[in-house]
Amino acid sequence: MRVVILSLALLYCISVSAQNTEGIKFEKGLSWAQLKQKAKKENKYIFLDCFTTSCAPCKLMDKNVFTTQAAGDFFNANFINIKLQFDQTNSDNEEVKSWYKDANEFKTAYGIEVFPTYLFFDSNGIVVHKLSGSELVVDKFIAKSKVALDPKSQFYTLKLQFDAGRKDARFLRSLLRAAEFVGEKETYCSIANRYLSAQKDLLTEDNLRLIAGSTMKTSDVGFEVLRQHSAKADHYLGTGISASMVRGLIIDELIVPMLRNGGTVKRNGGMEIFTGSPNENVQWDTLRTSIAVYYPELADELTLASKIMYYQWKEDWRTFGKSLSAFVAGYSNRISSDKLSEYAWAVLNAPSETGCVETMASRMGKVAVESGGNAGHCYCEAMLLYKANKKEDAIAKMNQLIAKENDASGQLSSLLAKMNKGEKIY
Repeated sequence: MRVVILSLALLYCISVSAQNTEGIKFEKGLSWAQLKQKAKKENKYIFLDCFTTSCAPCKLMDKNVFTTQAAGDFFNANFINIKLQFDQTNSDNEEVKSWYKDANEFKTAYGIEVFPTYLFFDSNGIVVHKLSGSELVVDKFIAKSKVALDPKSQFYTLKLQFDAGRKDARFLRSLLRAAEFVGEKETYCSIANRYLSAQKDLLTEDNLRLIAGSTMKTSDVGFEVLRQHSAKADHYLGTGISASMVRGLIIDELIVPMLRNGGTVKRNGGMEIFTGSPNENVQWDTLRTSIAVYYPELADELTLASKIMYYQWKEDWRTFGKSLSAFVAGYSNRISSDKLSEYAWAVLNAPSETGCVETMASRMGKVAVESGGNAGHCYCEAMLLYKANKKEDAIAKMNQLIAKENDASGQLSSLLAKMNKGEKIY
């Protein structure tokens, strides 16, 4: 009997041990000061999972990544782990409430705007690295987190060295990689401009790609490069990329304030957020003259681009379509495929006639060929052809797309069926 009891006890201990090592162990009931003490005592870093209760990607990380043996093995060996809730709900318990102040301080100090965000601190509680967004492939998430253990790649560690005066080119490239890795866009652009200002040749492929990713204002180093050397830049970046970037920056800074009352624009990912109501009495000749003072070679192009945007705001679809047709006819080689697709979808979603559906269908068809049959471009072309009442051509294009792509979801086939029946699809 004694042997049986001992055997059962041993099995129980093994079972408990296995349970304790499965998944990440997140600490409970400790304050920030106590967490730092524990990290210092165990000579570990601190891993802080910043989440909100409504964040779906956060919940997926909890379910599919944090519970795995691989994640547990890595994080439990190297970190003291803590989950910190960044929203406030009526169901919050006392422990969650006790962290409200800390959460607000972390949010401000480290610019936390998206969830999940992961902060990494050394054993003294000094932030060394940050990651933003979910990564549901466990091995990839572990690989990204390993970066936080190496002082040579820790973003905040490198940033401190920069602030202390280190500015050599090799170091700046390391800091740029770290800033890009953690999604610190503002810092990335600032460092890139510092790096580029010291370069003797800005027209190398490497520097032009860096310019494309870091030029956010007309005062940035890369703006004049893109403006004056668009052909060279587009050789590496793609047709129309440099012109689209230059147009966009001038529109943001010079033209939007003229088209909207007190207007500004802020970009968040792919979204544009405008302030101020549309100006009801835009003087287009005056606007063109104002553009010509600074950018004479772009005055006509920018005026047309401004009209497209303005009349889309006003939902004056006829004038929108007329302006878009003129813009595409005059500047097709200066419009990137992404910008053209954006215009095409505006035409598709317009609730009334624009008069430019066939023009856009033809242009998207050319882009689809130039891109080697890009699925998104081909799809957009088929939709435009259908809206232009070219049903047979639209059906043929959709059949080609289905034959080329793996229509596992059946969405393309469903659209094709509607086309064959003559039903509305947009």
